[in-house]
Amino acid sequence: MAGRPGRPGAVVTFDPGRLGVWSGAEHFDVRPTQVAAYAAATNEPAGPYREGKLTPPVFALLPAIDVYPHEIERLFGRTLSSLGSVHGEHDLLIDEPIGPLTTVTTRAAVTGVHAKASGTAVVVQTESRTNGGGLVNTQYAVQFLRGFDAGTSAGTVPPSWLARDAIRNEPPAANVTLRVHPDQSRRYAEASGDFGDYTLDDAAAHRAGFPRPILHGACTMALVGRAVTVACGGGDPARLRRLAVRFSAPCFPGDELTATVWELRDAVPRANVAFEVTDQEGRKVITKGLAEVSA
Repeated sequence: MAGRPGRPGAVVTFDPGRLGVWSGAEHFDVRPTQVAAYAAATNEPAGPYREGKLTPPVFALLPAIDVYPHEIERLFGRTLSSLGSVHGEHDLLIDEPIGPLTTVTTRAAVTGVHAKASGTAVVVQTESRTNGGGLVNTQYAVQFLRGFDAGTSAGTVPPSWLARDAIRNEPPAANVTLRVHPDQSRRYAEASGDFGDYTLDDAAAHRAGFPRPILHGACTMALVGRAVTVACGGGDPARLRRLAVRFSAPCFPGDELTATVWELRDAVPRANVAFEVTDQEGRKVITKGLAEVSA
């Protein structure tokens, strides 16, 4: 899980002493217009979000994504695009929902670098707080640097790696169909500010090794969060307290996805639900999913 140790003669491309060092706090203003656009872009029901009463749970990724990529770039002294970075995993642990018309402060630290045969997994932890200092959420993102050899492994693994083999109750509790609209990537980019070129441009997608533009991982995660909430939480987004995903294959605009949801038999900290997502061809696009849905 934690990657391989350094190979004899390998060039170590980062300073392990910088792991666990927190960035300064960045401020993110939660605007009702952006909340409404984000909800529409992730196929959430319009009412409560357009009225400015609450934010979708996975909206919490936006302040974190504003901060943590820069910490990876500082560690390696290169841009994420030059490192072949893709969003490999994400684990969102919610302490309290983000309220509309608030300001959230977020800090980040790279906590682990794990060299593997096909690239390097970089673990980043973020914390988001209210202006008063109350913890809103903790997140663990894994960016996979395709074909990049960090030279050695160091630091910690994300909590979700420790629960990947949890036993699920059979049969599944639910199967939920998710439709990815043809314009979903464009709508998500406009709502989130994430204009990653391989999500919007054919040539950029081909250069990145994809047959056509892919859907943002964070958008796929938001769609799945809604599915888990419907299956296990009575459709109440406030009951979703954790959502952890591993992106195993790209999702494309126009896909039809199926989220299969199980209750967990094993006792796992902050998780009582497991899930996987497949596309219309049977490919698994999310594996080892975990969620906590409150009673």
